[in-house]
Amino acid sequence: MSRLVMVLHPMHRLLSHALARIVAVAALYYLTGQLGLLLAVPPGYATIIWPASGIAVGALLAYGRSLWPGIFIGSLVLNAVIGGGYSGETGWALDKLAVAAAIAGGSTVQALVARWLVSRAVGLPIDLRGIRDIIALFLAAAPISCIVAPSVGVASLYVAGVVPYAGVAHNWLTWWSGDVLGIVIFLPIVLVAPSAKRRLTWRGAPLGALPVAAILLLLLPLGLTFYGWKASNQFIYDRNSAIFASMAIENEQALMHRLASYDQALVGGVGFFEGSSYVSAEEWRSYVEVLDLKRSMPGVNGIGYIENVPVEKVADFLLRAQMTQPQFTIHPAVPGGPRFVITYIEPLAPNRPALGLNIAFESNRLEGATLSRDTGQPAITKRIVLVQDQTKSNGFILLHPMYRKNVPLNSVDERRAALTGWIYAPFVAQKFMSGLTTSEDRSLALHVYDGDSEDAEALIYHSSEPDETASAPAFSIRKQVDVMQQRWTLSWHSTPAFEHSVASQEPLLVLCSGIVLSGTSRLSR
Repeated sequence: MSRLVMVLHPMHRLLSHALARIVAVAALYYLTGQLGLLLAVPPGYATIIWPASGIAVGALLAYGRSLWPGIFIGSLVLNAVIGGGYSGETGWALDKLAVAAAIAGGSTVQALVARWLVSRAVGLPIDLRGIRDIIALFLAAAPISCIVAPSVGVASLYVAGVVPYAGVAHNWLTWWSGDVLGIVIFLPIVLVAPSAKRRLTWRGAPLGALPVAAILLLLLPLGLTFYGWKASNQFIYDRNSAIFASMAIENEQALMHRLASYDQALVGGVGFFEGSSYVSAEEWRSYVEVLDLKRSMPGVNGIGYIENVPVEKVADFLLRAQMTQPQFTIHPAVPGGPRFVITYIEPLAPNRPALGLNIAFESNRLEGATLSRDTGQPAITKRIVLVQDQTKSNGFILLHPMYRKNVPLNSVDERRAALTGWIYAPFVAQKFMSGLTTSEDRSLALHVYDGDSEDAEALIYHSSEPDETASAPAFSIRKQVDVMQQRWTLSWHSTPAFEHSVASQEPLLVLCSGIVLSGTSRLSR
């Protein structure tokens, strides 16, 4: 019995020691991973260096491949925390944990591949014989092996829907470069740490271990370098973001101003009707010609008059309309519904299909008309397709109500009883909203949606076609606005031309100069 205890006791000590090292590697991976996240900068919050990758490869080279569970555990916990694998409200999210496990697996396999490549390139324990061996060591440990983790990680995030197709290449390259830089900088530090089991040797002579204080002194200038890089990136991003925001504000104001100015033209039409006992089709044509719509109101298809025709007066209305417009008919038939009939529309030639249209035939038109009637305020419809638009593009109509003179309009019922019709303007959105500002389409892309969300089915206007192969924009702004009694969602995205125009090499200069100075100071010691 005593002999068995004597045998098991050393085994227990070995297992405890190995477990402690695995836990230490997991903890160090998690902590250095958090350090890498602190260096993340917008857009996308990518980090230029991932110290945990250097810790992972260094641990396997210095202490043996049996420590790979520590890498997996540290990466799993880190990515589960980052990705929201657990929430106090919803509990465990198995889909997010699966992604975290896949990323952890990729990081672990990458470290094992790096160890194998190093063993093939320079052997283990590492005995460096010259500059060629140093180059071979870093080529094996960094660029080649670092293909593994980005490929597995980005593929997992893409399948999970976290990374869009357009962002795959950018995310892969950022991941790869962060791992490479993490290994190049932190692997040597791990190999010369005081507790390293397998020492580096230079032409057969073991290199001495650095004390903890010396390692901290080496890391200090590197830390300051990366902090300066991050601060420089953040400053430039904030500056460019402010420039982009000012362009978006200018674009929004131009849109609101255009709508308001066009409504003023409708108010003029209301005044024209109210100042006359009767306005004929010819008189309305002359009025619209004076406005010179192509010059003064770009994007508008025309200006017209919609008459509220009571059912008992339909025959009289048709007789009056056909006296000057012989082919005039009310269409389509809306049994039992109201008759809100487009009586005049100028210029007539491009808008002829709309003449005689009963806009009550379609829910969005009817909703806009009744909303304007009941509130006494101008209103636009939700997204529609104009009957006169051969391209069948998204459009809308702007309506301004008219009432009988000298009658009370204090309640909805009074306004309904007094309504005579509307002065209205039809728009094709692509014509109406294009060219609002000089920056539109050149520096920013504008998308307008009907409602509170960016639903592709509710898209009213886009200044440029979305490119599924392009990378995600660096700057985006979304805003809900109330426009003539409707809610629109405006979305602005920066274009590659804008991003190129505001790009700066200052952060790269800070990073390179800092690394060179840090390396110089390391060699001098």
